[in-house]
Amino acid sequence: MRAVSPHLCAALLTLLFAFAVSRTGAVTSGVQFVAPLIVIMLVHLALIAWRGLEPGFADDVLKQTAVTAVILVLVFFAAQVLAPMPSEAAVGDSFTMVLFCVFILILAVGAIAAILRGLFLLGRAMWRRARKDDDHLNDWGVLIFVVAVLAVGSLEGIAYRFSGAGEARAVRLVDAPPETVWAAMENATSPSVALPTLLQAFPQPVAVPVDEGVGLGANRIVTLAGREGRGDLHLRAVHRTAQVVRFETLSHSSPMSAWIGIKSLTYKVLPAAQGTRLEVQLEYQRLLAPAWFFEPLMKGAAALAMGVLATDTVGRAAP
Repeated sequence: MRAVSPHLCAALLTLLFAFAVSRTGAVTSGVQFVAPLIVIMLVHLALIAWRGLEPGFADDVLKQTAVTAVILVLVFFAAQVLAPMPSEAAVGDSFTMVLFCVFILILAVGAIAAILRGLFLLGRAMWRRARKDDDHLNDWGVLIFVVAVLAVGSLEGIAYRFSGAGEARAVRLVDAPPETVWAAMENATSPSVALPTLLQAFPQPVAVPVDEGVGLGANRIVTLAGREGRGDLHLRAVHRTAQVVRFETLSHSSPMSAWIGIKSLTYKVLPAAQGTRLEVQLEYQRLLAPAWFFEPLMKGAAALAMGVLATDTVGRAAP
């Protein structure tokens, strides 16, 4: 139990810190997703200092930090398995929103911990080369170096930011003429369509209360629900030609609106040698930091979502 207590203490303080940040405008920044690692490190440093600092304590702090991160990852993955995504989620459930944020946070922490381990080894080697006579100073120098790197990373989204504009596309060949594909697209993809495992961690479509087809000016409202709450994504067809229809977002009130800004959804129906070439493209704005973690995550999730829409259209057009 004594071996587990430091990790429980660090995890609890990390959750409290994340909850406090979630109540501020920094909820989408590196303060929410990077700074908690500093909290974990400082807790372990304080506990190790209480027992007495010995040469090499910096390595112990980093190891304990990594263990805490692994424990949190295992706990939240278990929660994902034992508590499947409900089809109807309570409105405004701030606690579950925080839990989801912390789940993403821990994934980021795990990735950062691996990077920090490499930084630690590099920093220790550099510091010892310069100061071989004081092991305690070596340890403090390495920890200061690591915390400084984390502090800079924590400021992303507040003091500086990288472009969050992105797009994802899926292309399918349909064994049917273009007019059949257009007819299939008159109805939105049903919420009952199976989703890839990654997408099941996010709010999911549960209803399409408004679906006016793909004509110019047509409205399409999709209700999304999950552990974090529920809300509607309102799209309208603002551009329509014989081969293209583009929906733009009028409003978005689901929990995902704090993580990703959905700009437009475009369908291209192009004649092909053996049927029709269907392209589905999403334009979005990433709202979460750090970019190095959330950019590939959102890029992958968006590509999977476009694949679902394209594959479902193909299935309805050429069953």
